[in-house]
Amino acid sequence: VSSDSTLARDPYIESNQISSLMCLPLLFQDKLGYILYVDSTVTLSFTDERISLCHSIAHQAAIALEHATIHRKCSNGNYPSIESQVKVRTSELESTVDLFRAANQSKTIFLASMSHEIR
Repeated sequence: VSSDSTLARDPYIESNQISSLMCLPLLFQDKLGYILYVDSTVTLSFTDERISLCHSIAHQAAIALEHATIHRKCSNGNYPSIESQVKVRTSELESTVDLFRAANQSKTIFLASMSHEIR
C-alpha cells in the first residue's frame, strides 16, 4: 500500500495501518457485479496460496450472489416463469410457421401459373 501514494493517504488505510490489500472482481456472466476487498496490516501477506484461496472465495461468492438475485426475482414475481417463456416462444414459432405456410401457398400458386403459361 505504501508504494501507491493515493492509497497511502486514504483515511481508512491510515487509521487501520493497512499494509497489504487485494480486490477481486465478482463476475456475473462476465460482467462486474461486486468486488471482494481483503486487507491486512502485515506487509506482503498475500502468498500465492492465499491469493488462490481468495480467488476461490470470490468465485463461490459470485455464484451465491447470482443465485440469491435469481431467487429474489422469482420470489417477487419479477422473473418470468418457464411456463410463460414457453408460451411466448410457442406463439412466436406458430406465427413463423403460419408465415412459411402462406409463402409456400404463394409459391405453389406462382408455379402453377407459370406452368400454365409455359404450356
